[in-house]
Amino acid sequence: GQVLGSGCVYPHTTPTLGDQLTAAGKTWKAYVEGIEDGGPGQPTTCRHPTLGAADADQTPTVEDPYVTWRDPFAYFHSVIDSPTCASSITGLGQLAPDLKTASKTPSLAYIVPDRCHDGSEEPCAPGQPAGLAGADGFLSKVVPEIESSPAYKAGGMIAITFDQAPQSGP
Repeated sequence: GQVLGSGCVYPHTTPTLGDQLTAAGKTWKAYVEGIEDGGPGQPTTCRHPTLGAADADQTPTVEDPYVTWRDPFAYFHSVIDSPTCASSITGLGQLAPDLKTASKTPSLAYIVPDRCHDGSEEPCAPGQPAGLAGADGFLSKVVPEIESSPAYKAGGMIAITFDQAPQSGP
């Protein structure tokens, strides 16, 4: 039952959670920290792997902290081929304006921290906090912003997940 794609991008017929929400008349958006920095020659929204090639955006840099694998929507043709892709996969800076009114707040806001705020044990840069301290700094800013929004007050929910777990070895 696994769907195979071309390279690392799934075919247009593979539905995403976003597709299912749209079909139900709901909205969604991925707010990806670092995408708005758009390294040299890179777009600031809807960034995705080059079709038919290996995913080049695997390691963040100071100039471009974006890494594709943090945003699962970037791996689906139904998203990246859509005319709404640029407004659906956007930078974290768009979250605050979207939270100002319940009508602009999507039904699903998928928020992706960058390497400095994802809870990784290794700091993203010298002198930056790592581990839970980095994640806590991010959450202490974003969560109150969400909690004070009209959409959250009208029955919103926040689910926070981590993909980092203790391990031995590199």
